[in-house]
This record gives sequence, structure tokens and C-alpha cells, in this order.
Amino acid sequence: MTRDEAVCYIRDTLRCGCPDEILGALSIETRDKPDLCLDLIARSFPTLLDLVDRVLVVGGRLLVLECGNLTRSHLEEVLTASPGIRAKLNLRRVRVVVSASGTSAQSGPGPWHLPDDRVHLHFIERSGGTPD
Repeated sequence: MTRDEAVCYIRDTLRCGCPDEILGALSIETRDKPDLCLDLIARSFPTLLDLVDRVLVVGGRLLVLECGNLTRSHLEEVLTASPGIRAKLNLRRVRVVVSASGTSAQSGPGPWHLPDDRVHLHFIERSGGTPD
């Protein structure tokens, strides 16, 4: 994912209204290219390391945790841990994104419990919503 693709993804797919100056400070981490955030997850939340595929940190404010198709219990684990990750990184909001082919995670029994009002949950189709 390039920086331009990430900006488009954040604005168009996730519908985030971050101003340009916030999007100017953008870091992208993947399991094969970890940095500060994934290192923190590995140390503080090791069971999440296999569940989170990509992390975007936007302007020191927003954390995007992108996951593939997860079981309900794995998604609940990511949601439960997300405020702790947000706090350790001193960020304001978290968007947990389930990016999968089909709607198996989305069509699971609801409702989804979000830990607080600064955690958001998105379900998107891998084929159309997420650049690789």
C-alpha cells in the first residue's frame, strides 16, 4: 500500500474526515515490515500479532487495525485490546477494519460490543475496499 493509496483508503473507504495536515504524518506497518505499533502489539498484546494484518497510524491521532476474516472470538479480542493499544501509543481513536471476501464475519450474530466511543468497527469487502 502506497501513501496515496492509504490516504484514499482512509478518506474514501473508511470515510474519515482527517484534514490534510493530519494525513501528512502517516505510517504504514505490516507483519513483514513492523515498526513502533506492531512492536508494541508484539510486546503487550502478543496474541493479537497473528490477527492484525496491517496497521496505519495517522497524524498521531488515529490508529487503524486492519484484520482479515476473523472468528467472532478473535474479533472480540482485537476490539477489547484496542483501547489499550490506543492508550499506549497516545492516540485518540481506533478503527478496527475487518477486510474479507464475502460477509462471514459481518453476518455473524450481533450486536458487536465496542469498548468505548473512540473505537469504531468497519466491515469491508477485500476485493473492492482495500488496496494491497
